[in-house]
Amino acid sequence: MKTVETQQARLCNSHKNTKLKLVKTNAALWFNTMCKIKRLKPNYINIKVNGKKSQDKKTTTNAIKYRINQEIKFPCFKKQNLNQQLHCIHLNPAQYRNVILMQILMQILKLFLRQFTSASVGGKKFFLILARCM
Repeated sequence: MKTVETQQARLCNSHKNTKLKLVKTNAALWFNTMCKIKRLKPNYINIKVNGKKSQDKKTTTNAIKYRINQEIKFPCFKKQNLNQQLHCIHLNPAQYRNVILMQILMQILKLFLRQFTSASVGGKKFFLILARCM
């Protein structure tokens, strides 16, 4: 059974949740861009104008275009923010791993020094062996 520290679990959960938000935002962004390209009106856009003249139709089409542009603009900002958060989340475990790696290397080096000093290896030979290991 693996034991996981709370810091690692928190980083994994925040990464998973941020990635999920990013996927949902990308899907919404893609849907709105396809609606704009194909000139379709999504069901969530309800614009009512009195009259059926050509001026009224132009007004509704312009309002729909404006609304779709707004629906595209805000998820783009959200997407940039989520990508930045994901980048920071990826950098945090690397810093955490480097600290642990340095602690492990220091412990190995201490054990190595104890082993060779207790065996009373000569000064020059000891530094040659130490240089080969590094």
